[in-house]
Amino acid sequence: MKRFFLALIAAGWAATPVAAQPIPLYENFGQVTYRIDIPEQAPPVIDALAFANYGTFEITNVVKFSTFGALNDLGLPYEPNNVLNFTNRAPPRAAAGPRPVS
Repeated sequence: MKRFFLALIAAGWAATPVAAQPIPLYENFGQVTYRIDIPEQAPPVIDALAFANYGTFEITNVVKFSTFGALNDLGLPYEPNNVLNFTNRAPPRAAAGPRPVS
């Protein structure tokens, strides 16, 4: 029983790095829209090596004000994970622009 349990743990541990690899290409042919003030529409989590956009990809970080006039929620810039190459064949739209790559 111990051998079976240890073998099961070892198999799960060995398979974990394979599942965490980014996909080679994320392609958008449709419309992706996200506003920070509508939390039901979560932005896509893009974990890919290349990003190709042929449709509309619009992420809007709208600043919300409280009833007292103070800033309630500041949105962070949208950032995909592990993307090395961006290709955009659609007209770009951005309020503040993408985060600079260093």
